[in-house]
Amino acid sequence: MARLELPTAEQLTTIRRTTDWRRLFEALQIEKDAKKSRDEDWWGKSPFKPDERTASFHINDRGWYCHSTGQGGGVVELVQRVQGITCYEAGRWLTDHGICQIVTEVRVGVGASTAEQDNGTKTVEGNPPIRQDLRQQLKAEHPVFTERGITPQVLYDLGAGYLDRAPRKNGRHDVMNHRLVFQIRGLRQESAERGVQPVILGHIGRATTPIQEALDGKWWTYGGFKKSLELYNIDLAVLEDEAIHQACHTEHLIIVEGCFDIAKLRAAGIHNAVATLGAHLSKQQVSQLDLVSDLVGVERFFLWYDRDQDGSTPRRQGTAQAAELLARRGYYVEVFDWNHHFSSVRRSEIPIPAEITDPAEFSVEQLQWLRSEGWI
Repeated sequence: MARLELPTAEQLTTIRRTTDWRRLFEALQIEKDAKKSRDEDWWGKSPFKPDERTASFHINDRGWYCHSTGQGGGVVELVQRVQGITCYEAGRWLTDHGICQIVTEVRVGVGASTAEQDNGTKTVEGNPPIRQDLRQQLKAEHPVFTERGITPQVLYDLGAGYLDRAPRKNGRHDVMNHRLVFQIRGLRQESAERGVQPVILGHIGRATTPIQEALDGKWWTYGGFKKSLELYNIDLAVLEDEAIHQACHTEHLIIVEGCFDIAKLRAAGIHNAVATLGAHLSKQQVSQLDLVSDLVGVERFFLWYDRDQDGSTPRRQGTAQAAELLARRGYYVEVFDWNHHFSSVRRSEIPIPAEITDPAEFSVEQLQWLRSEGWI
């Protein structure tokens, strides 16, 4: 796998400021002296002299000092000296180990991929992979998840949850914090032997309060990430056995707009779906669908955008535009009919309630019924 680019001087400054010294202490496997240490002040055996009998290494939020060797400094210098590397390599080491937080996600230094590799495997242009992984900081407990029937298992599978981390010590605004975060993963060809593998491309967070939405928008991603290049959930749609089985059984892949649509479908046991992260299907995303078609063996796509994308205004024609783009590519396209009336034993015809405007607003039971009846 390609290594991370070395951080810039500005990013290195951010790394110094946001590194958690306690996690660094543990990552370097320094033996802690429990009797001598305090909550905000830790002592341990020197990482430069691990065989010493008494703790001579001291660290807190102001820095560290090794009494055995007479050296000290900040977190970057500690990694630099223990590992025998440069300060920029130390910054990358801290980032790789998830010990610091940097607002601008450091991306792997790879360029846009080619249309087809020598071994015949198609690849497509996309966002470069990152190494930051927020999954360990995400919680499954949040009222929005509960109300929508999205279970902890679904959140675990998707790498999603509520981000609730400690405030930054420098007082700077953490835009992603206290949002409902979904990890966006993609596919990369690492070698002919291993085939395509999932890689982390970024994170997207939904506001949980009106203030958040007013300040930074309903949905927020780190700078540099381009949603139009990716399909959310493509990794599971291509690599998960159940998703492949469902795609083969139904003979199609479902295309929806957002992360919550994918989560709700998955809660209902429906795995053969991807999301375009908005009501616009780009040419790059069509290329991603070409890859899915090749790997899974489907040539039909079931388009299920939100109800308002069936409108007559140019900005509300996402469904028609996406269907046309796929049809021109040679695929067979089915479109969910929001105006359909379903038959019932008690009533002759039942319309879809007006308050249901996107796939995520159906109940789990309703989605399961739609699948059992062959509608999706």
